[in-house]
Amino acid sequence: MNQGQLEGRLATIEARMAGLEAHNTIAHPKLDRVEDKLVGLTERIAKLEERVSHLPSKEMIATISLGTIAAVTAVMGFLPKIQQFFGTAPSPH
Repeated sequence: MNQGQLEGRLATIEARMAGLEAHNTIAHPKLDRVEDKLVGLTERIAKLEERVSHLPSKEMIATISLGTIAAVTAVMGFLPKIQQFFGTAPSPH
């Protein structure tokens, strides 16, 4: 490679480096703003996870629902006996 070609390549590399430096000075403040937003987002995600951890699970909701249905069914099934125990049952004719 001769001296002229080497100088031409060096000038090209310098021009590209200058372009990258200019791009970096533009991009750096934008990256700082993104980083600031990410800090706030991280805090919000932590709060959301804390709130969600207190919610009942599907299994708990199903257990409570089935237990309530079973209790109501049992009361309805034994209603005549309960009424008779408290003396409020209708008298048989």
